[in-house]
Amino acid sequence: MYVPPEPEPEPEPEPEPEPEPEPEPVPVPVPVPVPVPKSASKPEPLRLPPRTHPTATITARSRSVSDGRLPNSRR
Repeated sequence: MYVPPEPEPEPEPEPEPEPEPEPEPVPVPVPVPVPVPKSASKPEPLRLPPRTHPTATITARSRSVSDGRLPNSRR
């Protein structure tokens, strides 16, 4: 059986080399300052009643005890 020789394929024209695309600039992440509410940054200080000097109570008590009296008793 006779097989005809395959015709040589036509050489494809070489595609023109595409110009390389310029690399896209890569976005650089810039830190954005986050606004912080002032109420969150400084919690309100606790409202405490004014404290008397500790020695005032201690002195009065020790005096009354040395006199032989109870701290709150009147003479």
